[in-house]
Amino acid sequence: MKMKGNIHETENYSWGVVQDMIEKEISSAFKLKEPTITKPIVTMPSKKEIKQIIKKTVMKQRNTK
Repeated sequence: MKMKGNIHETENYSWGVVQDMIEKEISSAFKLKEPTITKPIVTMPSKKEIKQIIKKTVMKQRNTK
């Protein structure tokens, strides 16, 4: 009788270990990454702003020569 009890305990423990492994895998697979706050949000300049920057840069380079 004692032997049967140990077999069932081992089976229950093994099944619990398998369930824990499955839970960890599922939760890690579906875990969403939280957005990082350290990086500032950068907005791209408009086409007009880019043209102004280029124009100013070219004008500076021409004046320094």
